[in-house]
Amino acid sequence: MEIHMRRHRLIQIGIALAVPVVFSALLLIPRFRYIDFTFYDQLLGLRPAVPESPRVLLLNVDDDAISRVGTWPWSRSILADGLLRLGEFGAAAAIFDIEYIDPSPMGVAPEVLNEEFPRVLNDSFADIQNQTEQLFFALQQEMIPLADAEDFIFELGDLTRSHRDRLLETARAIARDNDRYHGTAAGLFGRAYYTNTILDAEDQALPGTEAAAAFARENFGIPNLILETENYPSGNAIQPVIEPIGRNAVGAGFPNVPVDPDGVRRRIDLVQGDGRQIFGQLAFRPLLDYLGNPEVVVRDRSILLRGASYPDGSTRNVRIPRSTDGRMLITWPPRGFDDTFRQLSYSRIYTLDQFESDLVFNIEQLTEARFLTGHELGMELLPWYREIQQLREEMFAQADRDLYELYLEERAYWFMAVEEVFQTATIEPLLAQIDRILASENLADDDRLFYQETREEIIEQFNATAEVAGDLLQRRAELLQELNDSFIIIGWTGISTTDIGVNPFDERYMNVGTHAAVANTILQRDFLIELPYIVSILTALLLSLLIGWLVRNTSARRTIILGISMLIAVTVAVWALFVFGGWYLRPVVILFSIGSVFIALSLFKFYLTESEKRYISGAFSRYLSQDVVREIINDPSRLNLGGEKREMTALFTDVKGFSTISEQMDPQDLVTLLNRYLSAMSDIILELGGTIDKYEGDAIIAFFGAPLDVPDHAYRACLASARMKQMERELNRQFEQEGISPGPLLTRIGMNSGEMVVGNMGTERKMDYTMMGHNVNLAARLEGVNKQYSSWILASQSTIDQIADGSSQEPAAFVWRRLDRVRVVGVNEPVRLYEILSAADGTAALLNGFEQGLELFEKAQFHAAMQQFSATLEEFPDDGPSRTYLERCRKFLDNPPPANWDGVFSLTQK
Repeated sequence: MEIHMRRHRLIQIGIALAVPVVFSALLLIPRFRYIDFTFYDQLLGLRPAVPESPRVLLLNVDDDAISRVGTWPWSRSILADGLLRLGEFGAAAAIFDIEYIDPSPMGVAPEVLNEEFPRVLNDSFADIQNQTEQLFFALQQEMIPLADAEDFIFELGDLTRSHRDRLLETARAIARDNDRYHGTAAGLFGRAYYTNTILDAEDQALPGTEAAAAFARENFGIPNLILETENYPSGNAIQPVIEPIGRNAVGAGFPNVPVDPDGVRRRIDLVQGDGRQIFGQLAFRPLLDYLGNPEVVVRDRSILLRGASYPDGSTRNVRIPRSTDGRMLITWPPRGFDDTFRQLSYSRIYTLDQFESDLVFNIEQLTEARFLTGHELGMELLPWYREIQQLREEMFAQADRDLYELYLEERAYWFMAVEEVFQTATIEPLLAQIDRILASENLADDDRLFYQETREEIIEQFNATAEVAGDLLQRRAELLQELNDSFIIIGWTGISTTDIGVNPFDERYMNVGTHAAVANTILQRDFLIELPYIVSILTALLLSLLIGWLVRNTSARRTIILGISMLIAVTVAVWALFVFGGWYLRPVVILFSIGSVFIALSLFKFYLTESEKRYISGAFSRYLSQDVVREIINDPSRLNLGGEKREMTALFTDVKGFSTISEQMDPQDLVTLLNRYLSAMSDIILELGGTIDKYEGDAIIAFFGAPLDVPDHAYRACLASARMKQMERELNRQFEQEGISPGPLLTRIGMNSGEMVVGNMGTERKMDYTMMGHNVNLAARLEGVNKQYSSWILASQSTIDQIADGSSQEPAAFVWRRLDRVRVVGVNEPVRLYEILSAADGTAALLNGFEQGLELFEKAQFHAAMQQFSATLEEFPDDGPSRTYLERCRKFLDNPPPANWDGVFSLTQK
């Protein structure tokens, strides 16, 4: 008996030793490591959210910026001008997560084309004309003999050639090297950083970049670097920023971001070599300058920043932990990209110059009219501004940072002067003078009318300019607050970007945010420490042996209780270590080992005692059955036939004339074309939370608001329709370039919101999750009604009402305009129609003109309405609804409607 007992104890010890060894070996298998990654992500979500440094700012090249500037990639002069504004508003650093690795084409210098060249042209022709007129006048007055005129003619020819050469020189300046222009702007700003991509052995740098690479190695390495280890990754070459830009950058870093085997980004290399130099990561390298260039001591398990000067004024040594792979774990904010860090659209900066141009234009008009004489600085604003612009040209020509500082100083004073001029009684003296004239009893009626109109014009122009000035100054104040002393990271985040990755909290995280998270981790000093595998293995082994020793003489029931208690205790300990200390003790091998050991030992005890075996077997049977049921059985009612009433928005699309297009195409090519079209359009619907009901040829039927409840379903549907039309233009451009479609695909869309029935419809063997009801039918009808208005997107009154009642949407992405109240086929109740339009430049003017015409039309003032629609069409000749109403006006002028006409149209076509 004692021999058996000893043998049993040896077996228990063997189990306690073998199980951790087996699970430690499993760590080498990728799928087993995925479980470890999942544990890590869950624990990261349980930690208190890392504070986000108010210094970090993401300056996004987003859809709004692209819609204002133009298709990405932009001319490099656009972001160059932005650098000057960042300097004007006190940005601490500008980091470009945008690769500038090859030269760009020549661009146009707008300030030369729009200002300098016209000025030189006018001056030259004016001078030539003046000299010519003087010569002819002298001959006419016989001030010079005709025989001596030849000398003056030769002088006139020399003058003409001189002006010609000057014009040619100015014309050549219109063509601008945008790379050099951007580089000069970076040098003037003085705090711009760019990318140096580290290349692996299989990658090769672009030809002709050797000089730029040599410059990068000499100037962009980590300053104050002390290497105490060789534990850092190294490539074989770099792909540097191009030389015209790089030579003016203050630094550059590598944007390479490693990805864990499961495709998630959790960690980062802060230092990396190329065999000849050690570079810093894209955010880490400028952060060193931002922290006062401390010593950077690279060790096996840490990177020490010795003497880092933080923004709060403190100086400290900062130890950045490194995992066994040499990387720093990123402390991610537990939210999606849109909800992390301060973010600013680049459109805020780009439009600032447009507002400034408007202001200068208004000041020019006021100056020419001499309306600003009432303030000592009023008439000086325009020449002063032109001097500042001339100073800008000089600072670019000389690449002189002192001139840039003077330029910024002059601009600051100029805007102060603008504020003073337009916030004081500048026009009061002029108005008082006019009032004195108007008070005269001897003033003729025509003169009185002239002075009255002049007085009104002065007030109107001055107030309008004051409003523009106030708006611009407010925008500048807001940007100053946003940008001052900010650590700015610039990247492309538009909807068409491919620079998207996965982090523990977001499956579509814009990768530019990775660099912000890296900077924030170091600025907040909220570091995570991933303990070596050996620590987890030894912990698992010790705890398994402890369990083996504790349960050697216990009953099966106590073994289970002890095992579960141990699992809970270890889980709490791992959680506490991570949440409060930032220490990640890989729990997978520990928990799996403990769980497996206590299960194995329990089973072994079942084998030893028949009665205990039956008892424990029954207990496990009941436990495991419930667990499996919870895991594999969902709500059975979801598989039953039937539906429910819900407030939703239905969306129907169809392609105009698709039958004609399909007849001209090979069936296989037609399928390819249709699949690309439907995929792109469906992606937009799905990204906004919509559900695809079905496809009917080229038509898409979808709805928003089910199966998940979406309060803003109407807004999402309208936004989807606007984006679909934008995508349509891009697809047609691609199809035309590829020659795969005989004509453009033009989509008509109809939408309606209201109560609908949605659910599983069909039979027990075949069912579809679909929608039905009166409001669904109306949405389908509205798609076809587009034909009668030459429109593309129609929505009902109920859809617009839901958007108007919403509080969380941003309707600036699209706008709408009223059309008729109609009775569509199969629907008796009159419905007010609205057309959805993408928000763009000129849309406001279109809507205003059309609305005026519609008001006149519905009041049966058809002649006035026709004039208004004609005026709208002159400015917007492609506007289908205006053309439709113009034709109606003509018909009603010939055949007026009944006197009791209520403005409701009964549509006879589907």
